[in-house]
Amino acid sequence: MTPYDNPVGNFSTLSAMLSFKRSKNSLSIMYIAPPIIIVVVSMTSFLLGENTGSRITVPTGALTQLVMQWAAIYSKLPSVPVLTYFDKWMLMNLISVGTVLFVNACICHLVYSKGEEISTKKSMEMKIMANDDSSQHPMRQHEENMCRRILSSLKRNVWSVNFMAFFVLGVGYAIVAYWYVDTWKNS
Repeated sequence: MTPYDNPVGNFSTLSAMLSFKRSKNSLSIMYIAPPIIIVVVSMTSFLLGENTGSRITVPTGALTQLVMQWAAIYSKLPSVPVLTYFDKWMLMNLISVGTVLFVNACICHLVYSKGEEISTKKSMEMKIMANDDSSQHPMRQHEENMCRRILSSLKRNVWSVNFMAFFVLGVGYAIVAYWYVDTWKNS
């Protein structure tokens, strides 16, 4: 009787499969929460009013922070040749902050520069009228009142545009982020 006659229990190789699972909570804290906070901070730039410098600086700083965080995390991970869920997550956050920056730039250029243009023209007209004897004319007073109404209407509309941009971008980001994180955790 040889050992090859009854092969049950007699193997020349042994195979085993080891599986290491990381808890999902550490993943959320390290990779998901910081970009969400950074995007929300960049969206608060809509609430800064006419301060154009701050409105542009906050999203620019957020973009810089996201890129630095992405690079720091990648320095700890092994490189892979394909886009991972993490890459897509960070790209989505970068696109969101870039959109906030673009919308802020458009609002600042189109609305605030127009308001400054109108007020500059009006101040120049006021200087000319100060030298003119016909400045007390009722038509001139009507033009002044009309210019003031246009400026105040423009400022009121700016707040509604800012709020609408904040709301639409915020809700859109929340929906996409929730869907993406849910997909990522279930994969």
